[in-house]
Amino acid sequence: MKKDENHCKTEGKQRSLKNLKPFKKGESGNPAGRPKGLSITALVKAELDKIPEGGETTNAAQIVQKILDKAIADGDSKMIEKIWAYIDGTPKDSVEISIYDPDKAIEDLEKQFE
Repeated sequence: MKKDENHCKTEGKQRSLKNLKPFKKGESGNPAGRPKGLSITALVKAELDKIPEGGETTNAAQIVQKILDKAIADGDSKMIEKIWAYIDGTPKDSVEISIYDPDKAIEDLEKQFE
């Protein structure tokens, strides 16, 4: 790359960054905030909570039944693991931490050669 090309790229970058300024302390970058209205998650939750007319099962209950069917009938191991995690929680790993003690290490070596 030639010196002139490098200089032009640097100059162009400096021009593009010239108008960028940090926000003043206490000033938001998005003063209007998030637009009002329901999110997709809220819409899905609302649909799942609806109780159908005529004594039918809820949408949420139907989804749970589909999940159980997939896990049991299809023998889907991933689905079984997920169900297990929701029922009992995921297992917690334990880690044993020991601090290196040079005196103890020498004692252990001496015991090995006795």
